[in-house]
Amino acid sequence: CPALLPPPSLSGLKLLSEHLEPGLLGRLTQLQELDLSNNQLETLPANLGLSHLRVLRCANNQLGDVTSLCQFPELEELSLEGNPFLTVNDNLKVSFLLPKLRKVNGKDATLGSSQMESLNQELTNRVTAHWEKFMAAVGPEEEAEKAQAEFVKSAVRDVRYGPESLSEFTQWRVQMISEELVASGGAQV
Repeated sequence: CPALLPPPSLSGLKLLSEHLEPGLLGRLTQLQELDLSNNQLETLPANLGLSHLRVLRCANNQLGDVTSLCQFPELEELSLEGNPFLTVNDNLKVSFLLPKLRKVNGKDATLGSSQMESLNQELTNRVTAHWEKFMAAVGPEEEAEKAQAEFVKSAVRDVRYGPESLSEFTQWRVQMISEELVASGGAQV
């Protein structure tokens, strides 16, 4: 009976973001667990090609953005503690970017999922109402493409919900919802 090998660990190697070579890591197409903790990573490259990854440890780095995590659609466990530039807003973004996530920083990530769904529904309702009001004010002579781009800017600027401390997350999510609404031609998202 062959012994199972431990998952690859790149922990503690003082890696910088530019050291993560997508061409090399992308060859590990079936990789399910990766430890990048205790390095000096400021970002994760957007095209690592690890679509089967289920566990990612990125604790104790210098990460400042979580949006590149969307490249890991199968991710179930994520460790981000000890990244001094990540905020509560980033934690909320993770909840939307990774729908299969079960654990974040060793804690159950499913507990707040109904609250996230409620928040998302409220933001969607507010953006849709803003769309209807905005489009009613648009004259027929205005170019549709220009009006739609203006709508996204206007929604990000004007749609508000929740405490000011979460405004970065709210604006980020409102922009996503607005872009989806524009792409659907105004159909409910």
